Amino acid sequence: MKSKELCLWIDGEIARLPEQLRPQAERIREEIQTTINATALDVAEEHESHRRTAREMYHELNDGFALVAEKGRGVVYFGSARTNPGEAFYEDARELGREIFLLLRSTSWSGAGPGQMQAALEGAKEVGGPIAGVKIRLEEHQAAKEQKISPVFDSLDEVVVCDHFDPRKTVLTDAGWPEQQRQEHGAFVFLPGAAGTLDEFFEICVLQQLKKVGRNKRQLVPIILMNYDNFYYHLLQQLQMCVSHEMIGQDELDHLFRACETNEQALDFLADFYHIPAEQRNYKGHLRSIVDPEASI
Repeated sequence: MKSKELCLWIDGEIARLPEQLRPQAERIREEIQTTINATALDVAEEHESHRRTAREMYHELNDGFALVAEKGRGVVYFGSARTNPGEAFYEDARELGREIFLLLRSTSWSGAGPGQMQAALEGAKEVGGPIAGVKIRLEEHQAAKEQKISPVFDSLDEVVVCDHFDPRKTVLTDAGWPEQQRQEHGAFVFLPGAAGTLDEFFEICVLQQLKKVGRNKRQLVPIILMNYDNFYYHLLQQLQMCVSHEMIGQDELDHLFRACETNEQALDFLADFYHIPAEQRNYKGHLRSIVDPEASI
């Protein structure tokens, strides 16, 4: 029964009551009407909130896709925002960003925060590589380490800022998934990180596994897990546990991503994936050594 019909029914029942009972019944009816009005207002506000969120996400997606179209797809870097310049993980990420750009000549993307996201883009920028990012806007109490856009960006035109995680993740996924007919070189590189990095890692892996991304659903994209200093040892062990319980096949896992302990391994994987000839693999012989195990994480 709709609220209007309910109130009319109550009015009819009150009219049939003895006169001495009507004042009390009318007070109850007013309380019911007040409750109905408040509930209707709450529902209307909730629906408007959903519509407002949908509109905001629509605009964030449009802005993000426009930035991808302008800057070009390329290599997307994920990693901890809490790694500092001078630390081994930071410096290896900077070297990797530099050498991947020199190898692939693609735009370097990140979540536009500090730490290893910044390091990789610094490396690419040092040798003239274009960079871009998609930043999430956080409240002050949520993440003290990444409130501001990384200073690696010279202009706000290189960054889209989102209030919602879904558009940010969708745009970064699009930024790393190359269009085959355009001969783009894309990749996803996961540097050492925590919950946010792992969230992105598993989402990208699942999208590739289920072939739910890209114009050509069968097109694979390189996914690299940088296992510096055995950082992801336990994660890799857990995935092997999934294989042992037949929750994923070993062959399926082997083709899903590549775990690399050094920058040279990652560069070799990308060079092989994109059939880059030996004479263009100029990173050989001058890379940093493996990460110092005593370095701060």
